[in-house]
Amino acid sequence: WRGRDGVVEPVEKVFSRNAGSRGYKSVDPNETATLLVHRLPRTTEVAHIEEMFLAFTFVKPKLVKEIAFSGTHGKCYVEFASADHANLAYDTLLGEEREDK
Repeated sequence: WRGRDGVVEPVEKVFSRNAGSRGYKSVDPNETATLLVHRLPRTTEVAHIEEMFLAFTFVKPKLVKEIAFSGTHGKCYVEFASADHANLAYDTLLGEEREDK
């Protein structure tokens, strides 16, 4: 988005209903202050994630963890001050929501 004068492609928002079945502790998404941001291009830096949330949601992340790359894409966790802040940031992002498989 930085190289396109702030124009952002729609964000694909995904969630998982069955996290518990994969050995992860199932957490109500409305009760966590952390979002997983994934399918990040290799050129993405931590600062880009913070700037994107500020520019498009007006919610400042408390912490953007290091991006873990695998192949051509990466993912990172973004922590907010509260679950309400995380939910506001998620709900404010433009894009189609679908279940992650």
